[in-house]
Amino acid sequence: MEEFQEFMNNIVQKHSQKLLSRGLQKVSGTLNHVKSFSAALSSFSQIDMAGLIVWGSLQIIIEVRVFALITSTLSPESSQG
Repeated sequence: MEEFQEFMNNIVQKHSQKLLSRGLQKVSGTLNHVKSFSAALSSFSQIDMAGLIVWGSLQIIIEVRVFALITSTLSPESSQG
């Protein structure tokens, strides 16, 4: 069991220095807040059809924007500046 834990620690250490991992660490806190807020609004919006349509539209916009943010954070050009 100790060998497995050491193996896993080596993998985590090796990959934690990569650009993708660093980028995800930077935005993970924000994404967790957005995710929990999104789940709450999704539940409440199911009560009313108008709310569902409005929140569904906003959710698409937010998810596209978050994806764009992650993509720009992880792009090689953003790390060279």
